Amino acid sequence: MRPVTAAERVVPIDTLRGAALGGVLIVNLLTGFRAPLSAHILGADEPLGWGGSLLLSLVGAFVEFKAFTLFSFLFGVGVAIQAERADRSTYFLLRRFGALLGFGLFHMVFVWNGDILVLYAICGLFLIPLLRLPAYFLAALGLLLIGTPYMAPLPVPFPSHTTLSELTAGALHAYRTAGWHELQAFRWRETELLIAPLLLLSFPKTLGLMLWGVAGWRCRLLGGNRRLWGWIVVAGGTIGLMGLLIRSEQMATIPLAFAYGAAILLWNPHAPWMAAAGQMALTNYLTQSIVFGFVFYGYGFGWFASLGVGATLAGGAVFYCTQMAWSRWWLGRFHFGPFEWLWRSVSYLQWQPFRREDALAYSLPESRRRGPGRE
Repeated sequence: MRPVTAAERVVPIDTLRGAALGGVLIVNLLTGFRAPLSAHILGADEPLGWGGSLLLSLVGAFVEFKAFTLFSFLFGVGVAIQAERADRSTYFLLRRFGALLGFGLFHMVFVWNGDILVLYAICGLFLIPLLRLPAYFLAALGLLLIGTPYMAPLPVPFPSHTTLSELTAGALHAYRTAGWHELQAFRWRETELLIAPLLLLSFPKTLGLMLWGVAGWRCRLLGGNRRLWGWIVVAGGTIGLMGLLIRSEQMATIPLAFAYGAAILLWNPHAPWMAAAGQMALTNYLTQSIVFGFVFYGYGFGWFASLGVGATLAGGAVFYCTQMAWSRWWLGRFHFGPFEWLWRSVSYLQWQPFRREDALAYSLPESRRRGPGRE
């Protein structure tokens, strides 16, 4: 077993992952770093700035939860590919998800507690015993898990309005002006009262989307069927917009997320900058948290709850474009992103080659000639 080479990568998956990463950046930046997450849940995302309320509404309707949905589906696709290459080796997958869990716990405790890596790693561990099941069973089980929270809400205690208000007030002090130890103490309390319940409530849907990703890969959903992609755009877009009109989040989220993904594949499944960002998704995701923490928290610039929505979005767009350019430059010189390299080295129990001797600019001509296929 070894990591895939550049020529073996399924570039459309990297492209979609890069696009989803941009959506995750926007949502995390607006609802976690710029202002308290608890304030966003309460609908008190101050300060808004000029046009901020409209921008938040647009992001909430068309991006929030959609990017996470696409990212979760693609994680399942990645698990399916790794399982095929490892011949469903349980020990390899255990090491892989165990290493991801380690990244996530460090990220959650010391950088930003809005982490999704812990949730993904735990869902990955639950996926391992299911990978030998047929695709149709995985798809049905995924549908059941996605629908369960709407049919039978999980018995997870969610913080009350009073608790959310207290967390908002605490966040405004801790993240903007408090010292490191006080910030860490509040972060742990916020994680216990708010983040942990959110992760528990998200678990069934996330695991269900990953099961769909495994089934979708086995059914060749990403196999270059442009007519199928077109139908997904039309059907998903229509159902999703209807869901928005009747204010049904469950009806809007998944159809719109799949419509976005299919539209990107129709537009350009080999978009080089976006694919480079997607290939380095772990490094880029963690880098976002490190940089945004320094920008917004008191140990850095201390801009927490100080910027309007428009200014924050503009800064986030510039940062994402910078990440795409930097990812392309980096992959012209190195085989993996820094965190991807470490993740793969732990997963394969062997230090992986890091630097490219040829140092050629990152390009995808051979992958484009291959087209979407098995990795």
